[in-house]
Amino acid sequence: METIEILKAKEQVRSIGNSTYVCIPRYLVRSKKIIPGDPVGVSVMSDGTLKIVFEKEAKQ
Repeated sequence: METIEILKAKEQVRSIGNSTYVCIPRYLVRSKKIIPGDPVGVSVMSDGTLKIVFEKEAKQ
């Protein structure tokens, strides 16, 4: 499966307390039918970027 970059925005990262959160826009969550509790893989790349893969996408 070919992947393409669909979102790149620094303002989507939030720090609350000792945690950092990646905020995903609601339109993207709805279009991919992502629900709380869905498995997700997060990788930190050597250039400091994050690669986020939702398991639903990986299985399709």
